[in-house]
Amino acid sequence: MKQLLRGMLITLCVWTTVTVAQAQTNTVDTTKFARSFEGAKGDVLALATKTIAAVKEGKYAEALTQLAELAKQVNLTDEQKKSVKDLTAAVKNKLTGTAQQTGKEAEGAVNSLKKSFFGK
Repeated sequence: MKQLLRGMLITLCVWTTVTVAQAQTNTVDTTKFARSFEGAKGDVLALATKTIAAVKEGKYAEALTQLAELAKQVNLTDEQKKSVKDLTAAVKNKLTGTAQQTGKEAEGAVNSLKKSFFGK
């Protein structure tokens, strides 16, 4: 029983470490996006600021909502439109990659637990 508990604890620690390390290294760059909205005013500036904050906090679904609102703005420059499109793609890629990686890590954790329980 102690061996089983120890195996589960080790698996949990490794999984947590990998997840945290990946979250810290895989970030979405908002530098170009921020630069393209430096001269923006009013609602556009507020949406851009909220978008950057959401991305930096890892709230990608919220960021996509803000980006969709920005894309609807009629007074965006071509540079701003491109940066909205580029950041939207980057956030979607991040969401897809995170989901795939989490699935792989969960599968690895389950396999480790199976080995701990059944020795296979």
